Amino acid sequence: MINNHIKKLESDLENLNPKLTELNEVVESEQLKLSEAINNRNFIKNQVDVLNDEIAYWKTVQERTNELNGESTTLDVENDIREQL
Repeated sequence: MINNHIKKLESDLENLNPKLTELNEVVESEQLKLSEAINNRNFIKNQVDVLNDEIAYWKTVQERTNELNGESTTLDVENDIREQL
């Protein structure tokens, strides 16, 4: 009776083994896809961070340029007034 039970368990194990192997392959494939997706997300996030830094830099340059242009315009007007007097 115990031997029959052992044989039944061995048979069940043999039937399960191919299914487990197939399932393992599916899991590994999905893990690879997930890993690639995470890498792509991180790459894109890094690119966005770099672009945000670049935008902040150029905004600062633009603000400073506007300030300098405003100062130049003010100085030009003051010089023109002095020249006319």
